Amino acid sequence: MSAVAAPRRSRGRAEGGWTMREVLARGADVVALGILWALACLPLLTVLVATAALCAVVHAWRRGLPVSVRGVFGAALRRALGAGLRGQLVLLAPAAVGTVDLLWVAATSPPMLPAAAATAAGVLALGGSCAVGARFCALLGRAALEADRGERDPQSLGRARPILREAALDCAAHPVRTAGAVAAMVVVATAVLTVPVLLPLGAAALAMIAAGPPRARAASRA
Repeated sequence: MSAVAAPRRSRGRAEGGWTMREVLARGADVVALGILWALACLPLLTVLVATAALCAVVHAWRRGLPVSVRGVFGAALRRALGAGLRGQLVLLAPAAVGTVDLLWVAATSPPMLPAAAATAAGVLALGGSCAVGARFCALLGRAALEADRGERDPQSLGRARPILREAALDCAAHPVRTAGAVAAMVVVATAVLTVPVLLPLGAAALAMIAAGPPRARAASRA
């Protein structure tokens, strides 16, 4: 009887340890997370802070922690506010330089060599700031989650420079992953610019990919 009953119990569970109820619940959480992220980004000055809060929820999912999306997102948003705003000001400088270079090339049509140099510098500055900014958000979100759980000193979140340095070094040490992250951001940005309503769904999709299955919870049930 047990050999026959075991497959019946596992029919509702997907190959990676998901049940249909877990899939629906995670899908609802992902959509809610995307909407919260879009609302928190509305002032535009809080884009990196909101992204760090989104990453905090993703880190909680990856660790298999029981997550209240609104609770974790709100707590991380408050904790990451200071460092996120300071880091965003630092990253805006190379992003602005890269944007100006690209706009200058598009507006003036200079000779080939200066145009190629300016385009390369603009792409490098803009892409580098985006890549470092994305990694900065991931590290800041993880730090905010750890501070909320008592695993890190909350005072360490008041300094953006060490997190920015770690993000820059990590991007330089993993150029392939960095290029892939930039390419993914370009794809999402293009989709959002084409269909603006996809803004929360784009953030939700990236969160779903990064979160993965709830390994710790599935292991504890097994």
